[in-house]
Amino acid sequence: MFTSGGDAATPKGQATRGRIVEAALGLFATKGFASTTLRDIAAEAGVSLGLTYRYFRTKEDLVVVLYEDVARRVVGHVPRLPQGTIAVRFAALVEHKLRTLAPNKEPFAALLVAALDPASKASVLGDASSPTREAMRTAFRALVDGAEDAPTEGSEAIALTLYAAHLLLLLVWVHDTTPGARRTRDILGAMRDAIGFARPFLAAPGAIVALERAASALGPVFWKENAR
Repeated sequence: MFTSGGDAATPKGQATRGRIVEAALGLFATKGFASTTLRDIAAEAGVSLGLTYRYFRTKEDLVVVLYEDVARRVVGHVPRLPQGTIAVRFAALVEHKLRTLAPNKEPFAALLVAALDPASKASVLGDASSPTREAMRTAFRALVDGAEDAPTEGSEAIALTLYAAHLLLLLVWVHDTTPGARRTRDILGAMRDAIGFARPFLAAPGAIVALERAASALGPVFWKENAR
């Protein structure tokens, strides 16, 4: 799932791919995504344009691989989440993702326009990034199912709700200029508390049905099998 073209499976290929990705991140931060070309990236990485094409056909393909790399790290962290409630595990997983993204905050901020553009191949909700969303679906479902207060029904709807909430928080994080993204982390803490407060109410008659109804409407926006 988390692969690109070229000889990325070999040590030399991985090193080349890494140089191209690092060059792209630097240029996205300094020139912006729209103004950066694949030729610019190849020159910055010190490789030929032809070799760059072996790994990434377009700069949008490169961005999708960035999404996949982040998702791989998030999915890999799920088994290390603390034992606890859904709220505690949600906060821990999102905090891990924030730490993962932090070294490249400026490049990801520069990608925001493309990420939110439904016509862009780099859209976070587009067809090209559907494998990433599917990976995150697995991660958030495991987060819920492994919690001390995991429900007997409605896990998928809860996982989707949490996934959507974390995307909104990432949008805040991109614009957060406070030291150490303090504002974002304050909001994350508030979200953790709100989830903990709301969790007992899911046992009320009809609560899960209502949540699943909302999730059924929201699901086609996110999950792979419904992406068009």
